[in-house]
Amino acid sequence: MAEALAAEPVANGNTLHEEPAAVQPEAEVAEPTEPEQTSKGLYILRIPRPTFDDSAVKKLEGELSAVFTKLKAINGKAQIKRGEANELRKQLGVARSLRNGSSPEFDEKMTRLKQLREMRKAILDKVQEMKSGRQGLECRTEEELDLRIAEMEHSIQHDDLPLNTEKQYVRNIAKLRSQREQIRAVQGQQESLGAMEAEAKKIKAVIDEVDSEMNILRGERDQAKDIIDDLQKKLAVVTAVLNDYDLERQDLESTKRDIQEQLKSLREEIDGHMFEWRANRKLSLQLRDLVAEGKAEEASSIAEQQVESYLGKLLTDTGFRREYIKLWSEQRRYLVSELLPDSGAPEPKPAAAAGKAGDKGKGKPAAPLVPQGAMKAQAIIAAALAEADAAVAAKRLAEPQAPVQEEHSEHEEEAEEEAAAPAAPAVRIVPGITDELVASSAKAARAHAKPAADKYKAVAELPEVPDYEYIMPPPKEVSAETMSKEELKARVREEQRQKAAEAELRKKRRQEQQVKKAAAAKQKAAEQAAAAASAPPVVAAGRVAAAPVADEIEGASGTDGENEAGEDVAAVQQQQQVKQRKADNKHLPAKAKQQLAAAGRKPMPMPKKAAKVQKWHQQYATELAIAGVALLMLVLMLLWFTTK
Repeated sequence: MAEALAAEPVANGNTLHEEPAAVQPEAEVAEPTEPEQTSKGLYILRIPRPTFDDSAVKKLEGELSAVFTKLKAINGKAQIKRGEANELRKQLGVARSLRNGSSPEFDEKMTRLKQLREMRKAILDKVQEMKSGRQGLECRTEEELDLRIAEMEHSIQHDDLPLNTEKQYVRNIAKLRSQREQIRAVQGQQESLGAMEAEAKKIKAVIDEVDSEMNILRGERDQAKDIIDDLQKKLAVVTAVLNDYDLERQDLESTKRDIQEQLKSLREEIDGHMFEWRANRKLSLQLRDLVAEGKAEEASSIAEQQVESYLGKLLTDTGFRREYIKLWSEQRRYLVSELLPDSGAPEPKPAAAAGKAGDKGKGKPAAPLVPQGAMKAQAIIAAALAEADAAVAAKRLAEPQAPVQEEHSEHEEEAEEEAAAPAAPAVRIVPGITDELVASSAKAARAHAKPAADKYKAVAELPEVPDYEYIMPPPKEVSAETMSKEELKARVREEQRQKAAEAELRKKRRQEQQVKKAAAAKQKAAEQAAAAASAPPVVAAGRVAAAPVADEIEGASGTDGENEAGEDVAAVQQQQQVKQRKADNKHLPAKAKQQLAAAGRKPMPMPKKAAKVQKWHQQYATELAIAGVALLMLVLMLLWFTTK
């Protein structure tokens, strides 16, 4: 086996010469006059590349890529929601600071209002006590007491009274004399009672003022509370969405870790299979570097050890030998003949040109060896630089030249042509690089490069702009977020004042409407009463019923409107009269009903008293309605104060 492998070093690709043939320049072939000098080669045993199924790895990589895409999308959404949550928290802090800022003022006014109410309650209690002490007294002043006692004593002395009456007078006199001290005390407190009532009224006015300020502060606090509640609801919704994103991200993270663990185990298994092959390739590169550095003996020793170890393994290990032969049979091409296509035979090199007589049979000296990694890097750099120089030269050729307007001499034209010709690209010399290597790298770069588009033949199409009607956007409103605390507070107070003024205006309008309705109702009742009074009686019952109504109307007009109750009684009696007349008319014949209807449509003379009552009612109807409404409001206020 070793002899067979040694016999085909080139076919197996296991040779590493100190002077590789790939980098030797071509030389002219001459008839050899001296025996050819062959260089000693280094042989290693190459390992075929292991084969394995990587479909599972690709599948897991695809799943991992999908998981990463989902994680990126969720992280983007979560970042947006976190920004919304931070903004809501800022607004919540501003709203809370506004509410907390009004708390000291609110507490101060609440304390003051409580103190004022306690003071007023104490004064009212004292006034009530004074008034309750005056109950049961038959006289308000001491003079009135003396006058009544004197009258009763005079009656006892000079009048002829029954015994029971005289005894009653004596008891009354004794009772009045016993109340003298109490009446004297009440009379002394009368002046202080008025002062206390006036003080209670002043305190009530202050309480009303403080209460109005408290209402404004309550409105501000309620508005701030509504804003805080709204912001808290929005923050809760955003937080719930963030929690859902966190749960979904945790699930994806666990899935990602599982896939990564599976990938790691598969890649470790693949690395275990590839370890020997990679070590073999690495050894080849190390030997090349050792030869380039001049350590040929060390490289030869390492190569011999490697060949001996693998030959022993091939001879002893049947499974390794079977796998080795199988993989090489799948991966290598055998050298059959130079004439057959697709064979592994190298192409024959052309004969070199004849050299000098003294150099017959000798070629040019070989280039020094360079480490393989550095040589590849230099070749790539040189190819890239050559491509860049070629692109610059092509760009210069493609630039349009300015037209010549004036005639020039032949000498000037030749000079211009020479100047317009593209300059040769600068040659960058990289040590250790051959022309063949540079040319092959440049050719590969041009093959992979995209063809340059002709920018002068391209026609740019103008974009079509659709016609649309421009709509002016609404004006930007200043939100509460951009306003300062003082401006927001002033704005809220102004809104509260406007609302209070609107409520007062609505209340005033309702009162005016009520007054107008009451006046219209009274005027209508008066007109009905006047019409009923002017209508002639039809039957005897009608005459009898009309008499008291006329008397009532006459009595009411005689007092010239001083008694309002008389007018109401007259209206009620007039309605009763109309109902009675309708009931009596039901029993009349049809002809009498027609005559009565015809008589009712004719204008009848109105008595002077009824006309005077109607005129007085029309003149003072509005004042009476206002007085009634004011009296009703006063009664309601008194009831409210007493209950409070």
